[in-house]
Formats: sequence, C-alpha cells, structure tokens
Amino acid sequence: MKLLIHVDKVITPMEEYRKCTLVIENEYIRKIIHDFEYSEGAEVIKCDNCIAVPGFIDIHVHGFKGIDFAKANEKDLIRVSKEYIQTGVTTFIPTIISLPHDQLLRASETIANVVNAEDLYASIGGIYFEGPYINPKKAGAQNPKFIRRPNIEEIEELFRASKGLMKIMALAPEIPDTEKAIKKLLSLNVVVAAAHTDSTYEEAMKAFDQGIKLCTHLFNAMRIFHQRDPGIAIAALLRDDVYVEFIADLIHLHKGVIELIFKVKPIDKLIAITDAIHAAGLSDGEYIFGGRRIVVEKGISKIKETGSLAGSTLTLDIALKNLVFRVGLPLKLCVRSLTLNPARLLSLKDRGLIEPGFRADVILLDSKTLDIKAIFVKGTEVLNKL
Repeated sequence: MKLLIHVDKVITPMEEYRKCTLVIENEYIRKIIHDFEYSEGAEVIKCDNCIAVPGFIDIHVHGFKGIDFAKANEKDLIRVSKEYIQTGVTTFIPTIISLPHDQLLRASETIANVVNAEDLYASIGGIYFEGPYINPKKAGAQNPKFIRRPNIEEIEELFRASKGLMKIMALAPEIPDTEKAIKKLLSLNVVVAAAHTDSTYEEAMKAFDQGIKLCTHLFNAMRIFHQRDPGIAIAALLRDDVYVEFIADLIHLHKGVIELIFKVKPIDKLIAITDAIHAAGLSDGEYIFGGRRIVVEKGISKIKETGSLAGSTLTLDIALKNLVFRVGLPLKLCVRSLTLNPARLLSLKDRGLIEPGFRADVILLDSKTLDIKAIFVKGTEVLNKL
C-alpha cells in the first residue's frame, strides 16, 4: 500500500521544504515531492497546517507510566512501547542505573527477548547502562551501595546477556580501572559515556582521547564549574568530537545554559534527552527508583531524604516545545537534537532523517503549537488527531 502525506512543511532536519508530499511505500520513504501528488489506489493524508519531522529518538529514559525498565517484564515493555510512542518517540533506549550484577543481567535478557516482538510500537534501539561504574561522590539518584569499579568480566557478561543490544555504557573516567573498561567497550562497538563524575578538565580530556564520545546529562551529576577548575562539563563543550546530552525540562538546566550549549557545541553533537523515570506520565506521589524513595511534586522528581533531583518526568514532545517556545531556539536545530543526532550516535542508519531510503518514522506537528497531530512508524499510522 502506498501512502501519500501532504504537509505544509517538512523538516528533514537537514533541510526544510514547503508544500510537500511524502511518498511512503513498504515501510520506507520513497520520494519527497515538492507539490501535491495523487496516485490511484494510494491512501492520502492531507494536513495543510502540519510540519512533518522524523520520529523522536530518546536515548536516555528509565521508564514510563509506572514501568521501570530495570524491573520490567516483556509484557511491560510492549505496553510501554504503545504508550510512549504517543509522546512522539518512535525509538527509545531503555536506560538502567546502578544495580547488583544479577539484576542488570536479568534486565538485559528481558529487553533482548522483546526487541523483535511484532507487537512493539516504538522500537527498542539498544540498552543504556548508566552505571554501576560511576563515582559515588556524584551518585545523584543512584544508590551508592550498588556502585563499584569497572569489571571486564561483568561487561562481557552484560554484552552477551543483551545479545549485542548494549549500545551505551556510562562510567566516571577518574575512578580506577576505567582505561581497561574503555578499551573493552570500544572493542565491542559500545558507545562509552562519561557520567556521574568528578573528573577534572585534564582527566576528562584524557578520557575523550581514549575514546569516550558522549557526556551524560551535561552539567548534572558532575564536577561543578569554577573558573580555575573548569571540570568535565567545559571539556565536553570544547571538544567538537564529543556528543552531549541535555535535559530540556528547564529544571535541570537554566534556559541560559541551554542557549550556551547550542552556541558552543557543533549542532551535530547535541542530543536532547528526557532522563525520565517510571513516574513520568503519572500523577505526583512517592515512588521507588533504584532502591531509593522518590517524591514527585508538581512534576519534579526528587530523592525524599536529600531533595536532590532524581531523573525527570519529561517527555520529548514537551522538551521540543520548551526549546522552541521558552528558550527561543530555531525549530530545525531543536528537531535535529531529537532525531538525526541520536540516530548517528547509535549508528541507527535507517532512521532520524526524512529522506528516500529511510524508515518511514514520521510525526506530524501542528505548525503553530507543535502539538502532535499524527504518528507513523514504518509507514503505519499509530496515532491520528487530525
């Protein structure tokens, strides 16, 4: 079945086109026609006040609507894929914090078992291990009793249990045995991230030279900037070869800091994330995350005993609106940070771009409000509010 989607604008996000028809066939984008086209027998969707963008890719999310990915079973993951897609996320990376090794193995096996399920809506693009090889001084919401030094045997076991789905592993560069761990992870083609770290500027630069290519939720759970001790955040901003994640809820980062990040970093190295925990999509209340009690008030998630931020309840559709309407950044650049950049970081070569030959993961946004009007995954309509 051929599908024709006619919209006011397409943001690929490399280019912007006006008055276009997307031609979708057999799960892929076949053509972009700069006019309206009709083809006999084709399904036609017209939205003259819509912008077409690629499906969002959330590389850092811990859970949604009560489902914690560290504890989820296969049915839970399938349910999340059906509900999370309504926020515009067509590919997500379940993210797991520091836990005992057997629990990490169990979570890895569960996610690996469901990744090819036919009834998944949003795709699972890999697994992100945000620990346990981090610095307890910068644990944030993570439980210090589960934090430990890097262990090569553990890494190999996790990689096998995930059936190669281990896509990102975070660690603190300054703790012992990290250099060996970086080498092992790179040999497995895993993206190594710097996270929950007290690294100095010099330690960070050395780690980037060794192959770390991502900085987890920039400025959060890391060494605080000082003019005589700039730390890892400034090192990451100055390295054009390093990707940085940022949480665009305007709670973790002031809007001025987000503006700074966009001005300093090359646009192709910016990745908007949610860092959402399983309280996202639910009402305020108390929750357990990584063995710690969390309190959510007015949508802000904090550790009950310390008051420190504990992930977020953000979704990427809200993140996009925050970046455009509250920070004042160009829509094209913001869309890129939610789509093409995370796809390229993870070598998801068939998505993140609206171009012929790419998977037809497409979102239609209202051109004025940026509300989601329709979502397509592999050319199949999964949401329609037109």
